[in-house]
Amino acid sequence: MEIVISGRHTYVPEAFRKTANEKLKKVELLSPKVNSVKVEISHENNPKLAEIRLRVEITVYGLGPVIRAESAASEALAALDLAVDKLQERLRRNHDKSINHKSSGAALAKSKEESAGSGFNSENLENELKHNTELAKTISSPEGFESSTIADSSALEAHLAVGESVEARLSETPLVIRRKVHAGEKLSISEALERMELLGHDFYLFIHESTGRPAVMYRRHGWSYGVIELD
Repeated sequence: MEIVISGRHTYVPEAFRKTANEKLKKVELLSPKVNSVKVEISHENNPKLAEIRLRVEITVYGLGPVIRAESAASEALAALDLAVDKLQERLRRNHDKSINHKSSGAALAKSKEESAGSGFNSENLENELKHNTELAKTISSPEGFESSTIADSSALEAHLAVGESVEARLSETPLVIRRKVHAGEKLSISEALERMELLGHDFYLFIHESTGRPAVMYRRHGWSYGVIELD
């Protein structure tokens, strides 16, 4: 399993790299199919946000869905610990779901065998089952950046391959826009909701498998969610 650690507009101390590598070794125990783990630490320069000035984002890539967790704190180690705790909970959730899915598959195969020749419609059962995862404070430094350089706004219109991203400042304003290209997946609404929860995001872009339209799942309030489709 490869672990890649980088800084976004901040320097990454060697002590942080060592601690992160030690903590993330446990990821393979919860998800043996993981190929790589990306850790990104970023720094917030606003003094009013000192208590959450350091943000750590951990993304796990493997054969299954992408799983992400992030957290912010005043110290790098504290943010890392919170992010790792969230990540482990999502990895366990995904692992348990995988086990339940295998159990359901085995039960379905058994039911098909038992219903063979009995006139029982196993296809209906299959469809039903288908609908039923002490480090010191890190300070911002203009040197040693490991993140992409902020480009001119024209870069936002450039062609990007899947997985590529670019950051650009909008005209003469202080606004910075980050653009990234992801591969589109055909998913059901329930699958898109599950992916969104595993990433810890408030929205998730996907291709609705029933309509073939681009869609976004988003969190509204409480246990309420919404889906918007483009025609």
